[in-house]
Amino acid sequence: PQVYATLSQTSFDFLERSDLKGVASLTLAVDSATAQVVLTDLAVGNSRNIAFAAVSGGRPLFELATRLALGASLSEAYPEVAVSDDVVTVRLPIASGASRPDIRRSEGLNRLTQGDAMGIGPSFGDAFLRTLAATELPGEDVAPGSPMGSVRDGLHRYQEMRSTMQGDVSQSAESNAAAIAPWVMAALSEDAAQAPSPSGVGDPFVRLSASGPQTVPEYRWGRLSTTAKALGPKSKQRILVIAGRPNAIGQSREMDQAAAQSITALRDSGCEVMVLACDPLSAMLHAGGDTPICLGAATAATVLAIHQQWPLDGLMAHCAPGAFYGLASELATTGIAILGTSSRAIALLTSPMALHERLTKLGIPHPRCAMVSDVDAALEQADTIGYPLLIRPLTPSGGEPNLGGDSTSLIMNAEMLTATLQSKAFTDTSCLMEEFIEFAIEVTADALCDGNDTTMPQAVEHIELAGVHPGDSAWVIPPYSTPLRHVDTIAEYLHRIALEFDLKGFLSGRFALYNDTVYLLSADVAFSRTAAMVSDACAVPIFATATRLMLGESLSAKRLPVTRRGFYVREAVFPVSTDAKLASRLGPVMQSTGEVIGRADSFGLAYYNAQKAAGDRLPTEGCVLITVTDADKPSIIEPARLYREMGFRLLATRGTAGFLDSNGIATETVRKLGMGRPDLVDAIKTRQVDLIINTPSGHQGQMDDSYIRKAAIDYKIPYVSTPAGALAAAKGIAARRRQQERG
Repeated sequence: PQVYATLSQTSFDFLERSDLKGVASLTLAVDSATAQVVLTDLAVGNSRNIAFAAVSGGRPLFELATRLALGASLSEAYPEVAVSDDVVTVRLPIASGASRPDIRRSEGLNRLTQGDAMGIGPSFGDAFLRTLAATELPGEDVAPGSPMGSVRDGLHRYQEMRSTMQGDVSQSAESNAAAIAPWVMAALSEDAAQAPSPSGVGDPFVRLSASGPQTVPEYRWGRLSTTAKALGPKSKQRILVIAGRPNAIGQSREMDQAAAQSITALRDSGCEVMVLACDPLSAMLHAGGDTPICLGAATAATVLAIHQQWPLDGLMAHCAPGAFYGLASELATTGIAILGTSSRAIALLTSPMALHERLTKLGIPHPRCAMVSDVDAALEQADTIGYPLLIRPLTPSGGEPNLGGDSTSLIMNAEMLTATLQSKAFTDTSCLMEEFIEFAIEVTADALCDGNDTTMPQAVEHIELAGVHPGDSAWVIPPYSTPLRHVDTIAEYLHRIALEFDLKGFLSGRFALYNDTVYLLSADVAFSRTAAMVSDACAVPIFATATRLMLGESLSAKRLPVTRRGFYVREAVFPVSTDAKLASRLGPVMQSTGEVIGRADSFGLAYYNAQKAAGDRLPTEGCVLITVTDADKPSIIEPARLYREMGFRLLATRGTAGFLDSNGIATETVRKLGMGRPDLVDAIKTRQVDLIINTPSGHQGQMDDSYIRKAAIDYKIPYVSTPAGALAAAKGIAARRRQQERG
């Protein structure tokens, strides 16, 4: 309390002396030994901290800030209203599964996390454990009951603390390697004994409207057990909607859109709705209205705790893709139904080998696969499947274990396979090995189905070739190079799957197009990232329609008018970091932290606009630096020829330059790193390069790429890492030049 009082007084003293109007966020540092307070940062306007404060305190801070900015006084904009303050709110960051585990937070100020989660409880220890559970990440390397001093100063230190708090927390007051303030450790020691189990269930907290002026909507958080009656007696079908999961930067918008459409459709259909969420940045938590929102982890234990106080008729987990299948299997015997999908269908979809058999029966081409549990068996199956291949660990039920990120690995040879299987992620678990179809065009399609009929509003073509995580790839609607006959084949395959599994609602499929054949890579009934883009681009309420179909409505009565409004290109946005290794290569593990969309009447101009919105304004003249792997050289011929035809100067490393020259494309040679000076990074630093096309390979390639990527970031030069992206960029530049010529 004394520290809190000091921080509050310091904030008030500073702000009262300032001339600020609106909303501001102060960052204060407290010396744990002397209690001296230092102001380290001031942010004016929207911020993550203010969003978190608005949710936890139940006050519409951004609305109030707008009123103040328009000239209202504080008393006019926000009359004093008594709001309950008998809860503690904790927000914890979530480290990306793709981040290197050896990075320590003290090594720099660059952002290394990819999300956050929030928990509320009556005390700090209670709220802390609830938030740990909401992160959905397991403990890391620390045995239960270990002293808190053994927690490391790394990205996963909070997950490590979960393990220590399962034991004698009194030890945690000791100094520790994670450099957590002593008063925090003391509070944990005092509160954890009364806190819920490490699963974080306890008595869930629900958002309730507060008594305040009608013009200033407010709410408070209360225990569900003591407020369930206030929600009213059951008179309609009750549905719990899980609104996303812990915030993954770049994903929350799609999940919020899905949840909002679904909630509206359920309420319009006469259902009572409650929302389960744990993301402090979710629009669901900031939205008004009288839909009760419960704060907690998307686990079966939390769902059952809600069910005890507010009996449920059904669960809608389609807005939380990562939690969907796990919840479905755990709740199969509880009587809480998953809307639109039978437990039988879920069991088949989550069993890779069972799905493999069904697809073979349906005549749908798909990659060869095998499940293995030891290195010898894996090596034998790999020879049958062929390299390269994808591998990922599996739980006994066939799903992916919770490892805090995408655990899929791309394997190029036997040595790489052996090393991967001996890593921690694959210890004591079976794994799925799957054929990787190289140089294939990837297409994602989302369909709506009612058990008898299906409709596919539009297909989404990935600009990068198959193998790049969908979250990192650029997309285009409608497909710009996929033949219409293949689009029709995709629609037919989705229809077969929907009928085979008796699906009602939503179905998404990822496909690879190679050698004039359409292969199904995966099928999913959880709402997809691409569906949000299709919904926007085609003016189709996909999520709302899918929800009504899950409730039993017929698709024949819901024929969707698909509006074509030119081309839409979605581009991923990557963290701007001087630690370029974190975003240097595109692969099966997602690294992007956001997205933008460009629209135009032509594909090329839509791509150009998307790049501009992402911060990579493509040049319309100048010099293009090209350095690609041997495997990518044939694919770089067409884009390189286009750049030359537009008058660009081409600069390439020796191997790439020789290949392009042999194909009639004039190219100047530049030295690779370590081959003498000046080299290609010197060319970047001296402003000789306007666009970089770089596809590295192997250990040395990754090292070189790290320096190239860092130089591109430092000197703000657009950077393309795939041949498909290079071709799209060339078409985008050509479209932009034509637009400029027309004036």
